[in-house]
Amino acid sequence: MVTIFKNSFTFSAIFLLTNCTHQEPQPLLQNAGANPYEPAIKIKDVDLKNTGVWMRVKKTGKDTTAKFEEKKFALKGLQNLLANRNCNLSGGFAKGGKSRTSYRYRLAFKKAMPIGYMLATTNKRNWWRKESIFKYLKASAPYPGDPDNDDHWENIKFDRFNAITFPLGFKTRAMLYYENRIYGQSRVVKWIFVKKRLFNMTPYTIAQGEVTPFASNPKRVEKGGTWHNAGKDYDSGIISRLKITPQKPSWFNFVFKKKEAPIALRFTSNIGKFELYRFIGSKDLNPAIAKQEAWKIIDYKVIHKFKVNRRNEMVITFETPPTQAIRIEILETEPAEQKICHLGNASLYIDLKDAATPPVDWYTRSIYPEPKIIAASPVKTFTELDMEFAQLKLSKFKMGYSAEKLLFQWTIIGCGPLRNLGDDFRRYFKTGSAVDVKLALNPDADPNRKKPLEGDIRILVTQVKGKPVAVLYRSIAPNAKPGEAWSVTTPAGGTTSFDQVRILTAKEASIKIIGSSDSYTVNLSIPMK
Repeated sequence: MVTIFKNSFTFSAIFLLTNCTHQEPQPLLQNAGANPYEPAIKIKDVDLKNTGVWMRVKKTGKDTTAKFEEKKFALKGLQNLLANRNCNLSGGFAKGGKSRTSYRYRLAFKKAMPIGYMLATTNKRNWWRKESIFKYLKASAPYPGDPDNDDHWENIKFDRFNAITFPLGFKTRAMLYYENRIYGQSRVVKWIFVKKRLFNMTPYTIAQGEVTPFASNPKRVEKGGTWHNAGKDYDSGIISRLKITPQKPSWFNFVFKKKEAPIALRFTSNIGKFELYRFIGSKDLNPAIAKQEAWKIIDYKVIHKFKVNRRNEMVITFETPPTQAIRIEILETEPAEQKICHLGNASLYIDLKDAATPPVDWYTRSIYPEPKIIAASPVKTFTELDMEFAQLKLSKFKMGYSAEKLLFQWTIIGCGPLRNLGDDFRRYFKTGSAVDVKLALNPDADPNRKKPLEGDIRILVTQVKGKPVAVLYRSIAPNAKPGEAWSVTTPAGGTTSFDQVRILTAKEASIKIIGSSDSYTVNLSIPMK
């Protein structure tokens, strides 16, 4: 197995952005046309008499005497809901014990209202919640619908972002949130209705972002998670990144399979100031390594911005021709001069207009071919193995042999310098960029083994103070010398022990590094025996 460490991509983003010409921030749009995030429901459309929340407490599961008690929504919460802000509608508190508390939140409308897109979230403390379903009133059901009669309502099937794009022409006279819990607070945090048939492209993009030591994987954003560009070293607590400023910005990309024209973006972050760009470079150019001239700035308008759990939740709208990628260039955090920025809950919207609502798997996830691992060739030539970073071809690995030596070659493209600042060769894998290869030298070993055996080795190559270094790791080494054993413990991986960790001598490893600080080739040869 061949591994290119995450740290080997540590410096690429910083290098690219600090060596480009910075564009001046653009003013927000004042007249961007129709608001693509325009609410579908207004206060004049709401039937206030039939809108409210009902709560019922059963002392036991078989209790048939408990009745629903109605209370009205707080006016402020209802106003926020209809403005597509956090509404925090509360149904009450379930006290626990043997009780079963049911909540029914109903929004009733004076007429059948067309809705293109809906997003809804509830209280995240859901340990004691047993059922949680959003529904809409069937066209055949009596108005305003009995909150406790399932025959009146159709369940809404959300995507992983708790949202749905309704079919063309969808209308309803009422919406319902149905919840049963045995303890804790019942609360609807968001209940957003949008006129346009917005469709969230985030799960169908390739997410790219700045990755420095202890950063999270940008691809987490594709699944509704959070990316952060840096993190603290587990041992020292040091953050290996300069403060985020216009001179040292961070960045995040959404890359499409084919060109798209998104119109809005919703996300949660600690971003204070940022610029928005669209990709105008060649289709064969990876946006992650593209220079500034491959990007064109976009004007945008902030529709909503408010605090949620000490983070900024923001909705921006913009207009752009079809593009291969959208970039957020982060100029400042909030509070300012932080080294770590984060972005999550990101929904990048296109407008489906009159198109049919795509099925869940409509947009193939194989945006770029999956890496193909080719077995070693019996001929004395290199066998090429394409390696991919974030599913984009950035690097290549070749392996071959001669009569006396094993030959390895890594070609790294646009991933920053091969440089390691560590002072402990055993920890070079975490203190800078590196490449490595893992070999199984025992042909009789079980290929499905869970633990390393004698003959399983790892060779790491890096550059320290301008000089190449190769480090050998052997978990099982009966012939190891005293003092070569080493153990490492991490919060994620627990304790890993090696019988031998040592630097290979010049006779044992010949290393040659060719290229620039941004892209380079590492050649390694070691004796067959």
